[in-house]
Amino acid sequence: MYFITTFHKCGSNWFRQIFRSVAEDQHGQYLPHSPNTGGINDPVKFGDGPIFNIFPGGHKNTLSGIAEETDFNNPKIVFCVRDPKDALVSQFYSWKYSHKNNNAEIRHYRKLFSTMSPVEGMNLLLTDNKLKFLNQLNCWIGELSAGGHILFRYEDLKSDFFKTMRTVLSELGLFLDEETLSQIKQDTAFSRKAKRKPGTEDRHSHYRKGIVGDHRNYFNQELTQLYEDSYGDIARLIGY
Repeated sequence: MYFITTFHKCGSNWFRQIFRSVAEDQHGQYLPHSPNTGGINDPVKFGDGPIFNIFPGGHKNTLSGIAEETDFNNPKIVFCVRDPKDALVSQFYSWKYSHKNNNAEIRHYRKLFSTMSPVEGMNLLLTDNKLKFLNQLNCWIGELSAGGHILFRYEDLKSDFFKTMRTVLSELGLFLDEETLSQIKQDTAFSRKAKRKPGTEDRHSHYRKGIVGDHRNYFNQELTQLYEDSYGDIARLIGY
């Protein structure tokens, strides 16, 4: 049994697509909690192999199908993470333009963002303590502080997909051959999903830009200090 957590605006669809493919290769079960019918959050049973428990949005408290007394220190948890500064940029553009099925909170901020520059909007999200990724990560502080878990980084996947996949799979005691990994890389690539090259921006698309380090285009001294004051401690806990 494996526990995989993904977080808001951290390439969560990419990570989930990858683990769905891994579950299929291992003839196992892909089990998202708080599932939606259809798409990447749809539970699938490929066989009687290992269960991949997926926690979209890092929702530790939604344990449908798992006993409440589950020991999250055994087995290891895979935390699918990204530079929180890039996640903030992605959240701003998503909440302003592209996010679907919006709740009252997102609708509220979308209205406010309509009169704001990107930097002003990001500043507001930090001032209001609304960086979803790191707020979601807070519920896993105990497990992160205990150590021994796996940090699966968006940046590492972008830099060297094969090396990163082999490392994470090895830590889970799994193996996929090079042909299978190549197929997963091809099937889940940004260019295939977005129909354009990484770096070519479409602010109205869920797949907006697909690059690492976009925050450098927005983070001025004031925004950097506000981020540090608001979230610096927890960001460092995961190495950012």
